[in-house]
Amino acid sequence: KYLGIPWSMTLHGAADWVYPNGYLLSEKIALADLVVCVSHYTRSQAMWKTPAVQWCKFHVCYCGLDLDRFSANCLDNKLENNYRIVTVGRLSVEKAQIGLIDAVASLVHRGYDISLRIVGSGPMHDELSNRIECMDLAGNCTLVGQLTEDEVLEELRRADLFVLASLMEGLPVVLMEAMAMNVPVIAPGVAGIPELVQHGRTGRLFFPGDWNGLADQIMDWIQEVHLTAQMSDRALMLVRENHDIRKCSETLADIFMSAK
Repeated sequence: KYLGIPWSMTLHGAADWVYPNGYLLSEKIALADLVVCVSHYTRSQAMWKTPAVQWCKFHVCYCGLDLDRFSANCLDNKLENNYRIVTVGRLSVEKAQIGLIDAVASLVHRGYDISLRIVGSGPMHDELSNRIECMDLAGNCTLVGQLTEDEVLEELRRADLFVLASLMEGLPVVLMEAMAMNVPVIAPGVAGIPELVQHGRTGRLFFPGDWNGLADQIMDWIQEVHLTAQMSDRALMLVRENHDIRKCSETLADIFMSAK
């Protein structure tokens, strides 16, 4: 501001508009030349925080992946009737892995053979470990810990299903990664996720915090394998269309050029 240098900003998720950052967001937007939002939902939250005269600054540009790094998973190698579910994220309250554990517990107790692998580290580790023990799921749930990027991709490559249980999100890149590897996905219908996971078309959605609903979606996925392959193919096409890093870079360059 004081040097008179034009600048822009990018908005990704809830941390940008809730306490404490949210208090300064309107002022920052007023001073910026343009604001890039990673989803239409993110743009809507910026609109909520600002007067309509500022809305012309907002542009949507999705995050992108280097799709050359991704290859299809190995579903043909899965164990018969054993379902390997993977989730990736910080072990924290908003990621709600504890709800996913509860959903898996209800299915295991109904006789389904499920292996849940929880990738990540964080402050909820001990509570999640206790929950697994209390639910008698030591043989079904594994806290894998923090992994490198390549190790995460290997987990996805071996997954039958990728699940997010989050209570709040922006537009999770790990969902794009799973879809880019042809892995079926289930996620909460929160924030920008429905722009990526279109229910019944590119994946399955459940109401945030509805663990019975999540369990039902997992059960439907198990019982409708013939539809799953079609959804995964459409998901891969969507990622290639909207989240190829080359296309996203071109979109971002066009946005910058339009601001000159």
